[in-house]
Amino acid sequence: MSFFYSRFYVYTKYFKLSKEIKGHLKGVNSVRFSPDCTKIVSSSNDGTVRIWDVESGKEVQTLKGHSGPVIGAQFSTHNDMIMSFSEDNTIRLWNKTWKTEKILVGHSKTVTNAQFSWDNQMIVSMSLDETIRIWDVNSGNEIKRRSEVNNARFSSNGLSIAAITKHTIVIWNIQFGERKKILGKYLWDVSRSQLSPDGKSIAIDSSDELRIWDIVSNKEKKVLICQSKIRDFKFSSDSQTIVSCSDDKIIRIWNVKFGIEIQALQRNLNGVTSVDIAPNGNFIVSSSDDGTICLWEQL
Repeated sequence: MSFFYSRFYVYTKYFKLSKEIKGHLKGVNSVRFSPDCTKIVSSSNDGTVRIWDVESGKEVQTLKGHSGPVIGAQFSTHNDMIMSFSEDNTIRLWNKTWKTEKILVGHSKTVTNAQFSWDNQMIVSMSLDETIRIWDVNSGNEIKRRSEVNNARFSSNGLSIAAITKHTIVIWNIQFGERKKILGKYLWDVSRSQLSPDGKSIAIDSSDELRIWDIVSNKEKKVLICQSKIRDFKFSSDSQTIVSCSDDKIIRIWNVKFGIEIQALQRNLNGVTSVDIAPNGNFIVSSSDDGTICLWEQL
């Protein structure tokens, strides 16, 4: 589908509700698609990680092991492993048979986020203990640690990390050596960031706004107004779209180039906690405080 914006035609996809998935006993904190778009992994305050089949909406497996609420989980890029992180201060790696393969121990407080590197050889994690740590997946050992960093994400080639320090956006080399680039300084509070898959932009949230920073020109290029506090957001695989959710229970789909809202989706009765867009761009998944998961499909 397309629409006319100023002097340009903008091609976009529109979505409708496909399935409402239930199974978790408490609020769902995170949902993520598998790389092949056939599965969804969810994490919940009920202490479980669950895997769901996209086509049927049925539960495939429940993973138990964490001793506290599970903040998030994601598939490895090779689709052969799942990583989860929790309020129990640990990161767990689950193998193809859904058994715990490794437990990464080191953070002293809740692990708030974590990400595989593109080759699945490393993990970067963030915690309420105000450190970020890099882990070796094969050994489960901590490789590097840095304090006073609010958020960090691997670049698409795995050679750099984009870090949010106090009022500064910094690109570090993977060994935390010299700073490769300081993108800019800001006065607002930032809770999370996302690097675009093409490596050209970084999106950071500041309460009810998403700010898109151009890495090449070192300038802020767009500000997306979400009306209420942002809970989560995700770039599409082509870097042209951002999907966000916020405390007003609305999922918004944005065109990155023009900085405009394309569509607003609303279904969950309680707050929307997390969103993801499938790598093929044909599905969006959202999770809620009420324990439900909504799957949205392209019209």
